[in-house]
Amino acid sequence: MPVVGSDWLQPARWAPVQISWGVVRDGDQLRLCRRGGRGKYSYWRISIAEWNMEHEVCAKLRQDVKRGARLVAGLDPSRVLIREVASPFKDRRKSAEIWPSVLDAAIPFPLENCRAAFLFSRVEGEGMRCLALAARDADLALELHAWNALHLDPEFLVPEVLVLPPNAGAVSAWFGDNRAIFATWDPYGPTASGSAKDANPEGRAFKRFLAAHADDADSLPAFSGCGPQGQSEEKDRSCHLESALADAGVVAGHPGVNLRAGELAHPRLAKQMGRKSKGGMLAAACVLLVALSLRPAIGFWFEAERNQQQRDIAEIFEDFTGYPSPAPGEEALLLDRYLEQQWGQVSGALSGLREREIPARLADVLLAAQFTGTSVRELRLHRHSLHLEVQALDTEALRLGRRLRESGWQVEPKQSGDGVWVFEGEKAP
Repeated sequence: MPVVGSDWLQPARWAPVQISWGVVRDGDQLRLCRRGGRGKYSYWRISIAEWNMEHEVCAKLRQDVKRGARLVAGLDPSRVLIREVASPFKDRRKSAEIWPSVLDAAIPFPLENCRAAFLFSRVEGEGMRCLALAARDADLALELHAWNALHLDPEFLVPEVLVLPPNAGAVSAWFGDNRAIFATWDPYGPTASGSAKDANPEGRAFKRFLAAHADDADSLPAFSGCGPQGQSEEKDRSCHLESALADAGVVAGHPGVNLRAGELAHPRLAKQMGRKSKGGMLAAACVLLVALSLRPAIGFWFEAERNQQQRDIAEIFEDFTGYPSPAPGEEALLLDRYLEQQWGQVSGALSGLREREIPARLADVLLAAQFTGTSVRELRLHRHSLHLEVQALDTEALRLGRRLRESGWQVEPKQSGDGVWVFEGEKAP
């Protein structure tokens, strides 16, 4: 499926790093920004000829990446199509099912040869609308090849238009030394974009773009410029496209989303995604053990409900392990053996979860995190206490806090870093 999932769009939410580099190609030079662990920004402008001669910044970048830093590169607007797509449904799930077909009809190449993303969805009238992005796999591969030729291998490829300073109802533009990018905006995001191979605000390409989006043939729309040749002051960080890209590598929920996914994904990020998926399977195993540990209570239910519960347990077992369900009552034993084969000592760590009360509380916490869309980083659960760390947007963290309190946990969210929230507290008596 060519649609990029939310985990790949926002890897900073589940694979946090302390240091991130943003890199922009500006004609025959590179613009780089290093965002340090405490939000300190350093900038460089280096000619490609100097870079190919192993500039000292090249060695610094390579060393940082080797230690786990993230490299984020921009995608020129010429590589990414922007469309607004609409659905006749107000239901988000139903809308998401038809958006790829709507986008497929709105772009000049087959969607199956693209990476596509659907952002900023909202209810409008009797249906929903959202911003759709599409980049051809061939174009993404060419971008990666160009960066690889410079001995760079970015983890993220971020559409540059998404990190422009928003300018609702008008045009925003970035003017480098040798190129420019520009976009029109509405309150929900960019609606059209373009680029030019010169950095002149009076240049033909930019004037043509302004004229195409003018309400009046006699007057061009207002625009806000940033960048080295723009109107912003150089000391203003918002004028640096490269720092916005560096932010996208660190800040969870940043508007600059990643389109390097699927077969084109960076190997290190793909490996981290594999570990994350294994963690999700572990959570599923915990939930299954919860269901199995509560089976004595089934005897108090009606016969039909008991049979349905047994069918549910059998279905979960088959989906999780890939094996036919054994005789009723043997699932827990065989699941332990399966976990031992897959993850070694993990099953021993799970055995303590079978104490009475703890399984139900574990289920409360896992389901609350799943319901609110947060990514669990650390979970310590005891009989009467909870320590939970999640990667989440502010609104998601507040929803998770409400959900946990509704389950009887006396917790309040506390932010400990970029997108990281901590919940600590006790179970209400």
